[in-house]
Amino acid sequence: IGAQRLAGLITRIETGSLETHSDSRNFFLSRNLQYAETYQKRAEPLLSNLERLYGLKSAENIRKHVATVNDGVAQHANQFGKVVEIQKVLGLNQKSGLVRLLQSSVDDLDKKIRGLGSADLSRRLAEIRHSETNVLAAGSSDAVKRVDTQLGNLQQAVTSAAFAEADKLSLGQLINSYKTDIGQ
Repeated sequence: IGAQRLAGLITRIETGSLETHSDSRNFFLSRNLQYAETYQKRAEPLLSNLERLYGLKSAENIRKHVATVNDGVAQHANQFGKVVEIQKVLGLNQKSGLVRLLQSSVDDLDKKIRGLGSADLSRRLAEIRHSETNVLAAGSSDAVKRVDTQLGNLQQAVTSAAFAEADKLSLGQLINSYKTDIGQ
């Protein structure tokens, strides 16, 4: 009976390990929360089965290995959970989160600039958008500083432009909104 129990637990652990691995990869590929939820549901019994295996007398000679695997699975589950939470904040798709907020603010700014017909401001915004890709890809403080400087220059160009004060005020608010969103 000990050998059968040991073999059964090992089979459940192998299956659980493959399933959780598949769930995490599918989440990273699709950003679909269903995979993250399934991962969590499958990780609990996997960890429980590892604990059971560790406690079996017939597994005495592999306890060290079981403990190592258990620690690895627990660490992965913890890190995966953190990644899922970060993805929720950033936005799992283009319809939610900080990514959508940023897109919305830049769209509003771009629309206002195009409405005023300023080629100079459009060019400056295009340069900022190019720098924005570095912020989103690397998140380095240098990239953020560059965008911040460019936004300051854009604000100065708006202030010195021959627009109505209401347009300048509106553009200033849109620039500040964009600056806040990119900073987040």
